Amino acid sequence: MIELTINPTDKKQLKIKQTLEDMSLARKVVEKENHQSPTLSHSGKTYSGFDDIEKYIEELVQLQKQWYACRCDMFAD
Repeated sequence: MIELTINPTDKKQLKIKQTLEDMSLARKVVEKENHQSPTLSHSGKTYSGFDDIEKYIEELVQLQKQWYACRCDMFAD
């Protein structure tokens, strides 16, 4: 499960939360008002800051798109 720690008063950090909600991924969101920079933990790895988290989320988006893509071309007749 993804664990995201954000400052709920920072609109940019709330956008990360919204992105994960839109993707319908299992997640736990921890909100700390004194938290300066977002952190995301998943599969034993931790991503800190906007750039690292956005890069990782983009990888998840691509994986999700591939997962749900019609792959009829993968199967021979």
